[in-house]
Parts: sequence; C-alpha cells; structure tokens
Amino acid sequence: MVILYNTKYKQQIKKDYKIQYQHLGKRKQRTQFSKCMMIALKIFYLVWTSLVLSMLIIRILNLSLRNDDVNLTSFPSQCGSWAYSNGCTRIVKNGTQCVRQGTIPNSYPYQFQLSYVDQDDGTTMNTTDIVQICSSQIGFSKQVYPTDDIDESQSRIFMHLFIETPFFGFINDFYIEFVQQFYVSNSYVQVQSQSRLSGNDLMQNYNYVETFFKCLKTMTDEQPIVKSCS
Repeated sequence: MVILYNTKYKQQIKKDYKIQYQHLGKRKQRTQFSKCMMIALKIFYLVWTSLVLSMLIIRILNLSLRNDDVNLTSFPSQCGSWAYSNGCTRIVKNGTQCVRQGTIPNSYPYQFQLSYVDQDDGTTMNTTDIVQICSSQIGFSKQVYPTDDIDESQSRIFMHLFIETPFFGFINDFYIEFVQQFYVSNSYVQVQSQSRLSGNDLMQNYNYVETFFKCLKTMTDEQPIVKSCS
C-alpha cells in the first residue's frame, strides 16, 4: 500500500510540474510578445516623429527659400537657374525660350479666340474665365497673384499659383500669362511651371503644364494649327 501510494504521489507531482511548466512557457511567450510590441511601437514612434520633422523642415524651406526670385508680378523671362535642367517646363510663343516642351506644342493649342459660345445653351464665356477654370484643375493649387479679382480688360493678364504635392508639401510655382490681342480678336497663353527647390522634379511640372493645356483644348475645342515654341 505504501509503495502504491508513493508511486501515485510521485505521478501527481510530475503532472503538476508539467502543468506549471506549460503555464510558465505561455507566460514567457506573452512576455516576449509584449516586448516585441513595445519595440515595434517605439520604432514606429521614432519613424513617425522623424517623418513629421522632415515634413516641417521641408515646409519651412519651401515657404522661405527664394521668395524674391519666385514671387513675381509679371511673367518670368526664363526658368530659374536652380530648376532649369530638370525642374522646369516653359511653353511660350518664342521657340528659343521654351524649356522641356515635349509633345505639348504639337498636341495642344496656345492661340484662342477672346470668347466662346456654348453650343448647348448659347451662353458666352470669356477665355479669361476658361483660363482661370483650367488653372484650378492643376493639382493642389492656390492663386497667390493677383490677390484681387482679375481685370479682364487688361491686354496682358498674369497669374501666379502655388502647387503643392499632397504628402511632403513641395511647392511648385506655376505662372500664366494670358495675352489678349484685341486688334485681331484673338489671344494666346504662355505658361511656366518650376520647382521651388532644386533637383529633379520627375516631370511633375511638365505634367502640370500638360494638364492645363489639355483643359484649354477640351473647353475651347481648338486645335494646334499655330504651334507654340515656333
């Protein structure tokens, strides 16, 4: 009896030890998982903080850098030297002054009538209004000049827009000159878009300019009979 009792007692102790060991292993797993989660959260916090700080620095640089060079009240005579190589697209009347024009001159018009009649309802829309509508279709844009309403009676109308990239907030300067030739009842548009910071814009400014001219072509139904950059 004594031997049988001792045997059962030893078996029970071993069973208890096994159960305790299993519980201990599970607690170690939970502890290890918690440590991993804490490390992951710390890494995420550091990455997020660094990203926000980088965005803030870039934003400050964008708003403060080259203010005298880009805040203009008339159409620029050329691309900025910091953006000329890979950060600027310029479509103007004179071909020698165009920069990175690509296929825009052959695909989109730059000469227009002074106004257009809507074929559906017969209403008349001035081309100055069409230019303003198309300028609002370019990315996250904000008109910074003129600050007041545009004087449509002027023969030369100049607009300056900020275009911001949606994530880091890089600023591109988009310039429009709309020239109304009242004596021949037509007009033409010149455009320049360039990066505020130096470097390669990955053709982003070219895409902005193309979007603008594509909108003008859609709204006026004009064709590039007389080409820009010629």
